[in-house]
Amino acid sequence: YLAFIMPHVEGCDPVDRNGDGSFESNSCIQSIKANLLLTFIIHLGTVVVMMWFQLASKWWAERSEQRRCLEKSGRGSNKYTDVEDQNKREAYEGDTAYFLELMIQLGLVTMFSSILP
Repeated sequence: YLAFIMPHVEGCDPVDRNGDGSFESNSCIQSIKANLLLTFIIHLGTVVVMMWFQLASKWWAERSEQRRCLEKSGRGSNKYTDVEDQNKREAYEGDTAYFLELMIQLGLVTMFSSILP
């Protein structure tokens, strides 16, 4: 909308950047830069928060499972053997989702590198 429709529907307000009365008519580009930067910051924050949430939930699940194992078995140690540890892990789903996220990021960087270097 900001790049293609807004200049024709609402028009772009000229900006007096230097304060000397010379107006520039690229305020639509400035709006695109601001919105794009905000989008990148929100996406980065979301990825970091989700990463920490996944790590914390995995840690909590393993901790709870080890406590249950300790209470059940009555052994002196709550450590799993290697076989038990591998058995409790989630099945490997592949790299597709990870590489898809990387390709989307590469596409966004390629598309918007001229606006927000």
